[in-house]
Amino acid sequence: MSDVTGWSTKIIEELRFASKAGAETHPDWSHNLVAYHAVTVEAGTETYRATVEPLADPQRHDVYEEQARRPPGFAEYRQKTARAIPVVELRRAG
Repeated sequence: MSDVTGWSTKIIEELRFASKAGAETHPDWSHNLVAYHAVTVEAGTETYRATVEPLADPQRHDVYEEQARRPPGFAEYRQKTARAIPVVELRRAG
């Protein structure tokens, strides 16, 4: 999965970026996701079960770089912090 060029918006939506707008600490929700390994996702009118998979480098880096090209200002978060911003994949349980 390290080649993320051309990833669809749907795939990016199944990822969570623990940026906390570039703060020096990870957001609390990211600790909870990793601790429980399984979650219920509510997205719009859809609800589904998912497993949680934190991404490790180099995959985390590649995915973050792809996301940083999308919304304005997102790339600035990494400039505000010395920490590596976690990326968590939510995989639909089937």
